Amino acid sequence: MKGDKIIVLCVDRDNDLGEKTGIEGPVIGRDENLKAAYELAIADPEEADANAIFGAIREYDRLKKENPEKEIEIVTITGDSKSNYRADQKIRSQIESVLERFKTNYAILVSDGVDDEIVIPLLHEYFPSISPRRIIVQQSKDLEETYFLMKRYLKKLYSDPTLRTITIGLPGLIMFSAALLAIWGYQGYIWKSVAGVMGAFMMIKGFGLTPTINELKGWIGGKLGMFTFTVGAILIVIAAVYVYFRAMELAVRYPSIIALTKTLQEGLILAVLGIVISVTGGVLEKYAAKDAGFIDRIFIVSLTIILYFIVYQLLRFLQGEISIIYLSSLVVLGVMMAAGSFAIAITGKKKMLERVYKKDEGEP
Repeated sequence: MKGDKIIVLCVDRDNDLGEKTGIEGPVIGRDENLKAAYELAIADPEEADANAIFGAIREYDRLKKENPEKEIEIVTITGDSKSNYRADQKIRSQIESVLERFKTNYAILVSDGVDDEIVIPLLHEYFPSISPRRIIVQQSKDLEETYFLMKRYLKKLYSDPTLRTITIGLPGLIMFSAALLAIWGYQGYIWKSVAGVMGAFMMIKGFGLTPTINELKGWIGGKLGMFTFTVGAILIVIAAVYVYFRAMELAVRYPSIIALTKTLQEGLILAVLGIVISVTGGVLEKYAAKDAGFIDRIFIVSLTIILYFIVYQLLRFLQGEISIIYLSSLVVLGVMMAAGSFAIAITGKKKMLERVYKKDEGEP
């Protein structure tokens, strides 16, 4: 009868037994379990699963002594360390194998803590009646449960993009900004930068700008696009900070307009380089994917360079280095180049889209 049979079950969900001794589950019988426990304890004296197997053997001996009329068996089941899904599948397979030889609906689960007890809902599919026994060696039950609770929440923290942004990304950005300011010798601006970053984050959340930012992220591209965009954005910020402090320095020696234009001339190339780099990753990703969107990004790069050329000449004019006629001719040339770039971009994108359409239609 099933009611007269009991399985003393030990579950090693992360398969420490198999990985450290080469013994794979199911391990059936007192002698085999005793051998497995000894080998695991020798391989790793601090391994809690060895104590769990010894505890299961003690429970088995106690039950045999107190219930001589019942059939009792001891079994150790092993799972998988790399995947919870594979671990559960291996546990199912091993339990089914054991139940083919020893049919019962009652089990006593002996575990080394919370992690192995996660399988109790799975075991209920095979054993309607389960009595858990916990073996704790030199550790607090409350401390262990706290550890697994923290482990669960940390795992959720790393897997949830929103939580990861708030708890890791934002503090990381603040620390990075503070480090840059400290390197440049502007420690007094650290708290202002912290307030600025926090304020920007609160504005984004408060005004519901997250969907717009998500659309921008989609335009930026994947991992490569995001990396180059981040590098470019950092260069642009550095350029802005440089222009501000350089202008304050030159304002002592030159009139305000001259100080500003000289500073912009120096910082503009760094800002343009930042814009070009920020788009480069998206260009490469779109081109590799045969996406016509890479043409838009190339146009942005060419337009940025043309605008840099025009603005630079305008700054030279404000400093009295060139005449209005010379500036006008350069501006006209820049506008013509921009118009030409636009026409080339439109034509190239149209041809590429036509090629993709023909390919989808199955034309040679």
